[in-house]
Amino acid sequence: AGQSQINLDDVTRVPAAGQDAESRGPDFDNEDDTQWGTHLAMLSGLSQTEADHLETTLKALEDWNFDIHTAAETIADHICQSIFMKLVIHYDLVRVLKLDFDKIFAFAAAIQKSFRPASQVLFHGGLHAADMLQCIHFCLQKPHQDSRGLGFFLDNLDRLVAFCAPLVMNYAHPGVSNTFLCRTRHPRAIRYNDRFVLQNYNLAACFEVVNQPESAFLSHVDR
Repeated sequence: AGQSQINLDDVTRVPAAGQDAESRGPDFDNEDDTQWGTHLAMLSGLSQTEADHLETTLKALEDWNFDIHTAAETIADHICQSIFMKLVIHYDLVRVLKLDFDKIFAFAAAIQKSFRPASQVLFHGGLHAADMLQCIHFCLQKPHQDSRGLGFFLDNLDRLVAFCAPLVMNYAHPGVSNTFLCRTRHPRAIRYNDRFVLQNYNLAACFEVVNQPESAFLSHVDR
């Protein structure tokens, strides 16, 4: 409430803070990022020790050899929302897209909460989503000084979409295929008339999350 409406054509042309055509953007350890990191830890309900452990775990996030399984052992209950929010901070998306930090955190936390434990769903869960988030972040970086990463070709709204896609794609995934749902006459298959059942449910459910007042981080953006 009280936020002015902005047009998507406006936000997509804003370059990330500190980035020109050849730069990589702000590091996690600059002053503003530290402040956002502290706020993130508070929203996550982490103690200072847990927050420090989280920072140490995610320091290698830009490395191709980042060990997502070790990270999951350390921050299993927070891994997906933590990586997503770290990337939102890293690319300065809160400021340049005029997002509400608390609301986008609530959105990410709701998605994280929907994932079933690995004992029930081995692949299509939070670990898979976190791994894809880290991979996309790696691809957005410059592979070396004389080349351009994928990020060179994307604007800020593209980056936000690129991070939201892997975050939400496994929302409340039951761990079975569309075919299984259709053949067992699952309520979701009946609801969506056997057409792209998992995908239709996923999008509809995630739109419900993003339309909740506490997680409506896009409420200021024109449809």
